[in-house]
Amino acid sequence: MPTFIHWLIFGLASTLLIFAPLIRAGNTGMALMVMQLLSIGLLALISGWGTPLQRFPRVVSWFLWGSIGLLMLYLIPLPADWWRQLPGRTLYVDVYDWLVANQRQDTYLALSLIPANTAYSLLALLPPLGIFLAVGCLNQRQITYLVYLFLGVAAIQAGYGLSQYAAGFASSASGSYPNRDHFSAFMAMALPLGFGLAAYSIGHKQSGTDTANASRLLERKLSLGLIYISLTLLLLLAGVFSRSRAGVMLVMLGVLLSSLVFASHVGGKRSSGLLATIITIGVGLAINIGLIPVLNRFIVANPMEDLRWELFDSTVLGIQQFFPFGSGLGTFSDIYRAIQPLGQTGGFVNNAHNDYLELLFDTGVVGAIIIAGVWLLYLYGWWQLRHLRWSQERFIKTGAGIGILLLLLHAFVEFNFHIPANALFFAFLAGLFLRKTI
Repeated sequence: MPTFIHWLIFGLASTLLIFAPLIRAGNTGMALMVMQLLSIGLLALISGWGTPLQRFPRVVSWFLWGSIGLLMLYLIPLPADWWRQLPGRTLYVDVYDWLVANQRQDTYLALSLIPANTAYSLLALLPPLGIFLAVGCLNQRQITYLVYLFLGVAAIQAGYGLSQYAAGFASSASGSYPNRDHFSAFMAMALPLGFGLAAYSIGHKQSGTDTANASRLLERKLSLGLIYISLTLLLLLAGVFSRSRAGVMLVMLGVLLSSLVFASHVGGKRSSGLLATIITIGVGLAINIGLIPVLNRFIVANPMEDLRWELFDSTVLGIQQFFPFGSGLGTFSDIYRAIQPLGQTGGFVNNAHNDYLELLFDTGVVGAIIIAGVWLLYLYGWWQLRHLRWSQERFIKTGAGIGILLLLLHAFVEFNFHIPANALFFAFLAGLFLRKTI
């Protein structure tokens, strides 16, 4: 039975999910500060009265606290002699020597070249950490409510984005997100969950019901199914109208994977046929209305000539320069400017457009360990599902697992993990996916 504290945790988690995308997806100082304050309250309640780690496999706890501990090592003060010997510091040693010569010896020396950036980045982890642990504190009914809320937030963003496009206010759907690529990533994450609930509503069978209640249950079942199918189509169309090349491909991949995974578990040929019909309609609408401009982007601008590839090449050089420790979490935008080739872009580069390369640039071997750990935990999550019966919980977990995969793939060409809202939503899906069934 949930206690008052658990309902407070539920309330703060709900507020985080609702607020996260409202102001440029949390990508402003004020919006991020509000998210951090909410997460501090959430973490305070969890640390005092919650038992989140009991709901996750022990390996998840080891990875979570181990990763945070390794990243905090970048803030430990180092003796100047040690700091001078770190790879990639030659330019910065000269600057430090100038500061010392001019009697400015208060420079903070650590593994991170810019400790303030690293501290800021660690604080930005509070909202994802809070929502992840909150999932471990709540019961299944509260978790289901949060899933409904998450899909509701996605539906509002999808409707907002489509209205932008339809009214001609923008050339693509982006909702309240700073750009269409990150908006499409949110649509891709949410779509498999909507698909999974649609499949469950249409296909699951009620046992132990008498004839008098059969028609009422069937009516309710079909009503819920239509709601979730409509939601799935809305997310699909919003993802396509985003006109993000990677986003559209991932949304389509989400439809394909969801169809393959859920098709054999929706209760018979009629249900499978209905789902196939709805998805066919959605894909047809997307192709005829929204996909043509996207295909034109492939024709007019060859993706292989995208400036991202030049950026990837120079980022790899930076990884080699600072290996094995990196330049420090959150320092990419400042440190990369020293190695950015002239004429590469029209301005300074703030992100590598590849979350994996940027993490390796910032943290070297530590980043490689974290990346490997994330993918191994993801595979472990699927292994953990192998014996779980196909109840609503498994449909939700499976949808969350597909959504996680789509964002992990998108991270190869974008920086979604640096967008606070998408980082929060990813952590929410990870909590759903890795949470044990008790």
